[in-house]
Amino acid sequence: MSGYSDDAINALMAHDWPGNIRELQNKVKSAALMCEGKVINADDLMLAVSDEDDAQFELNLKTTREKAERAAIVKALSFCDGNLTSAAKHLGITRPTLYYLLDKYSLKQEG
Repeated sequence: MSGYSDDAINALMAHDWPGNIRELQNKVKSAALMCEGKVINADDLMLAVSDEDDAQFELNLKTTREKAERAAIVKALSFCDGNLTSAAKHLGITRPTLYYLLDKYSLKQEG
């Protein structure tokens, strides 16, 4: 990873940050996992959706499920500091299933 896109910086600046520095750290850590390229973009940060973004809500159920599944995996990995066994337990799946999903969504494995 080599930086942040303009939309990511704008999203970071626009967010209220009701939590503490740990919230920011978790968002950055999650974004690094979600990032498919060398630059983190606003979608990778998964910040709260504004009313304006609701108009672009995805109606395709398969796509919505995949996005939710991917986001849950990233959140669990971040919460568990990259520990796959712990993340799988929190997600309610087996480690082999988590490995499959990491590969399916091209998520990086730490460690």
